[in-house]
Amino acid sequence: MKLLLATHDPTLLDSLPLKLNSWGYHVNCVDNGADALHALQRDTSPDMAVIDADLPGLEGAEVIRRLRRRVDAPYQYLVLMGQSHDAEDRLISLDMGADVFLPKPMDLIELRVQLHVGRRIMEHQLRQRILQEMLWNQANRDPLTSLPNRRAILKNLERNVAACAQRDQPLGLLMIDLDHFKGINDSFGHDGGDAVLREVAERMQSSIRTTDLVGRFGGEEFMAVIPNCAGEELLRIAERIRAQVNRSPVNADSMLIPVSCSIGVAVRWGESDGEASETMQRADRALYVAKEMGRNRVVSAWTLHDPAQHVV
Repeated sequence: MKLLLATHDPTLLDSLPLKLNSWGYHVNCVDNGADALHALQRDTSPDMAVIDADLPGLEGAEVIRRLRRRVDAPYQYLVLMGQSHDAEDRLISLDMGADVFLPKPMDLIELRVQLHVGRRIMEHQLRQRILQEMLWNQANRDPLTSLPNRRAILKNLERNVAACAQRDQPLGLLMIDLDHFKGINDSFGHDGGDAVLREVAERMQSSIRTTDLVGRFGGEEFMAVIPNCAGEELLRIAERIRAQVNRSPVNADSMLIPVSCSIGVAVRWGESDGEASETMQRADRALYVAKEMGRNRVVSAWTLHDPAQHVV
C-alpha cells in the first residue's frame, strides 16, 4: 500500500522510510506542506500518509484540513505527528481531520499499530468501492459491448435535454441500426453476431466527441446523444460513425463478416420541440427512411419535410 511521509525532520527522513518499507508500505517522502498537499491530491495519490505538524510553508494540520474540505475525493487515512502531549491539542487535530495524532518522539510500535488499523480501513474501503462499481456497471452497462445500456442512455438523454435547454443549445440525437443483422446471426451464428456487436461498439466509440455518448438501445440498435450540435456538424458525426462501422469486415474467429449501419438523425431545439421521446420518434422515422432507401446511409429528419422538425 502506498504511503506518503511528510516531514522536515532529517532524523525521521533518514530512518523512518526504511522502517515503513520493512512493514510493507511503498513510501514516498516530501519535506514541505505544499508538496505534501499536492502529492495527496493527485489522481494516483497514496491511500495513507504520516504528516509532521511542523512543516515549512504549510503546517501539517492545515494540509489535513484542506484535504478534508474536498467533497468528492476518496478517503485517505492521515496520521498527524507533533510535539504536543496535551490532550486538547490532540483533540483539535482530530477535529481538523486527522485520523490519529501521535506525539514526537514517536513510539514506533504505536505507529505500526495505527498504520495497521489504517490499512484495514483502506482495504475495506477499496472492497466497497469495487463492489459499488460492479453494481453500477450491472445497472448501467451493457454486458456484451460495455456501452451504456438502454436505461443509462435514456438517463443521459434526460440530463442533456435539461442542460441544453438551460444553455439555449441544440441537442442532436442519432438512432443507429445495424443492417441485415438477422442474416449475420443466421450465417455466422450468435457468436459471430456478438463479435460484430462488440467491434461495432468500439468503432462507434472512436467516432464521437468526448462530450457525446453512444449506448446500446437494444438488440442491434444503438442511440447516440450529441449535445450542442445540429445541422452539417451533426450530419458529419453521423456519417463518420457510418463510415467507421462500414470500414472493413469484422474478423470473428477467422470469419470475415461484412457490416454496415443505417442512421436516423434529429435535433431538439428546446421546449417547443416537445418531449425527448418526440425527438426520438423523429430520429426513428428518419432511420426507417434510411432503411427503405437501401440501408448503409444517413437520413436526417429535417430533410423529410417533417413539420415537427425545424429546418437546420
